[in-house]
Amino acid sequence: MPDTGGSVRFRLDLAGQEQAIEVPRAEIEAVHAPILRDFAAAAASRGGRGVVFLAGPPGAGKTALAALWEQLAASGVAPVAVQVLPMDGFHPSAC
Repeated sequence: MPDTGGSVRFRLDLAGQEQAIEVPRAEIEAVHAPILRDFAAAAASRGGRGVVFLAGPPGAGKTALAALWEQLAASGVAPVAVQVLPMDGFHPSAC
């Protein structure tokens, strides 16, 4: 996770494809870190675990966002462990 001045570079594994992205440090601090800290607080209040589902149209960035949060959490941005569980190809049928 190299720092390039005002942004941080990440190498994300997106469904088996490696993708390099740069995220502005200000965005990490203003958006992603507070969300991860909220996840940590919510998980702690419920016994230590939680599940977050991301929904959106194909290509919206759900997988990239989840992979970014996983790397940010692993780097210590927030006291929470994040594990991505891909659901690509999973479509529940109506009951």
